[in-house]
Formats: sequence, structure tokens, C-alpha cells
Amino acid sequence: MTVRLFFLVTAVVCVCGLGGCKPLPKVPTVLAQNASLDDVIAAVNNNNAKKQRLNTTDARITIDGAAVSLSSNIVYESPKKYRATGEAFLSKQFDIGSNNELFWVWIKQDQRNAIYFGRHEQYESNPVRDTFQIDPGWLIESMGMCVFQPPPHEQHRLVARTAEGSWVIETQRPTALGTYTKYTTVDGKTACVLMQELRNPSGQIVASAISQSHALDTSTGITYPETVDMLFSMQGKKLAMRLSIGRVQFNQASPFTADAFTMPTYPGYDVVDICGQSGNQWSAMNGQ
Repeated sequence: MTVRLFFLVTAVVCVCGLGGCKPLPKVPTVLAQNASLDDVIAAVNNNNAKKQRLNTTDARITIDGAAVSLSSNIVYESPKKYRATGEAFLSKQFDIGSNNELFWVWIKQDQRNAIYFGRHEQYESNPVRDTFQIDPGWLIESMGMCVFQPPPHEQHRLVARTAEGSWVIETQRPTALGTYTKYTTVDGKTACVLMQELRNPSGQIVASAISQSHALDTSTGITYPETVDMLFSMQGKKLAMRLSIGRVQFNQASPFTADAFTMPTYPGYDVVDICGQSGNQWSAMNGQ
């Protein structure tokens, strides 16, 4: 699976997950002028704690300035379950998902004819992350499910206030492979997450997401991004894209099928464990 193709389908997951509907109500003010860092973190966490389930059926993505349309569907259930599929020309083009045990990536045009998967607990401490780079959990964050974890899982501090009054929060994320650093910019009134930037232990940017426009789902009180500008970086290669939002429904009683979060199989495609043999299988396939 090429780097560019992986980033393409990663972005499609994100755009499908953000969802939206029009007309869009105004996002309310939830933070006082004298709010503290704890107040900001609580406001972001409270909004995202409401997002227990979502499903959406349409989205649009612009990649490197060229409009690309896909018919996409996504379902999500907190905290780790998601499934995104996309079709073009009446044919399924990708299938990306996660359940409580593992995650997978399948792309129809993959040159190696493989479906790639990894177990969450193995991936967390496996050197394969240096090749795969984007943590599967980052996909969920990019979908708008941004949560500040309490110590000792994460450490947070205020590093700046912008001229517009937004908060820039630095988060340290210790892992078995080193400490990842995330910078999150939060609107000083609405507590909407405007920007997320993730850096690996070497200080290199892995991914970022900018969401300047947000909407309110009046039935649930949930705020979510309308559009997202994404930038991914892997091994010196970068890909920029704009994600436009489709329609989304939050917290429906029974929106999913029984096999919604089961890893699929596709005839003619090998199943490849990217964490197998300490990552040697994936690394060999990528010339590491």
C-alpha cells in the first residue's frame, strides 16, 4: 500500500466521521472570559463525551486542489469502534475500521492485494509505528472526538493565548516508544477545537487538522466541525486536503448491524498483520 494511497483513505475516514446537516444553528458560547485551563479542558471533554455513536452517509474531499467525490458511509461507537467504507463507479474502493481488539485497512487498488491489520495493544509498543506513523486513535480524534486524558495518561499545559482569545494547549503523551506531543487550539468562547497537531518523539509533525467552521446538532447539543483542512506527513512526504462535511446523526438507539465492527475478508487479498514478528513483516514490505 503506497504512502499516498494510505493517506488518501485516512482522510476519507476523517471526512466521513465529521458529518453535518444544514441549515446549521449557531454554536453557543460555553466559556466565561475568566475561564481556567481546567474549564477549557472540561468543556471540550463534556462535548465529546456526548458523542457515543454516530453514523453518516455522505462527504466530499478535495485533495491537492482537485475535487474528488466518493460515496462514503461511516459508523462510530465510543471509544474505539469505527467503520468507514467508500464507493466509486458502483464499486467499493476502501474499507477501514476498528473494534476493541484490532484495526484494519483495505484498499481495492492496493498493489500488494492485501488487507492490513494490527492489534491495538501490540501497535502501541511496536516499532512499526515509525513506518505506519498515524496512530489509529488519531483517526478518531480527527473525526472530532478530541479528549484530554487526565494524568498520568497525559500532561497538559497552556502554552499561548492567541490574539482572538483562543487557547493553545500542549499535551505530552508518554508511550513505550517515547513521548508524543500534541498541540490543540481551542476557541476561547465556544470551546470548539480549531486545530490539532501531532508530533512524534523526534519532534516531527505526523498529522494536523484545522477546523475553522463548526455547527451545532440541536437534538443532542453536540458541536462538530463543518470542514477540516488536513495535512499528513510521513517519511518526508506530505499531502494536503480539504474535507467538506456531509450529514450526520448522533446517538441513534440501534444504528449498526451485528457485523459493523468485524474485520472483513476480500477474495484475492492476503491478510497482513503489520505488527507480526515485531513489525518485520510490514517493514520488509516497505523497504525498511
